[in-house]
Amino acid sequence: GTRVTHNRVVANTGRGILLRSQATNTGVSGNTISGTLRTSTNFGDGDGIYLTNCSGSSVSGNTVTANAGYGINEVPGHGATVKDNTLSGNGNP
Repeated sequence: GTRVTHNRVVANTGRGILLRSQATNTGVSGNTISGTLRTSTNFGDGDGIYLTNCSGSSVSGNTVTANAGYGINEVPGHGATVKDNTLSGNGNP
């Protein structure tokens, strides 16, 4: 699968890292995501990492701080594994 690793995403608008639909078996690790800004009232806007319909994917070892929305927002029941991330100072919708 695809790997999203060792990136620095700072002061982005919308979502820092977005995985959806066909992003199955994707690994997101070792990234730093901070300061994602909310630009609308759309669900997930301002989130550091947002995942939906990503079965078999994993999110681990990321540092996610000071985002307007959730640090990591995974739509429940879609089979992604989220563990061992560092989260601080994130908001919520």
